[in-house]
Amino acid sequence: MIDKDIFDNDDNKIGYWRKLEDGKDGKNLYEVYFDDREDKGDYLQSQEFVSTEDEAEKTAYDYAESI
Repeated sequence: MIDKDIFDNDDNKIGYWRKLEDGKDGKNLYEVYFDDREDKGDYLQSQEFVSTEDEAEKTAYDYAESI
């Protein structure tokens, strides 16, 4: 699957997301990777979520922005 970058309002890359699996009824499994700004380590946090294709980018952005 293709990684899609996520940028904040200042054009800083804050993470990326990708589709993991096709699901039923138009809902697919996605995973978002994002940097925990309070953690000084080099590791990204990740979260899986279920969404429609139309809402996946917004949902991934919301996860990345919430940290």
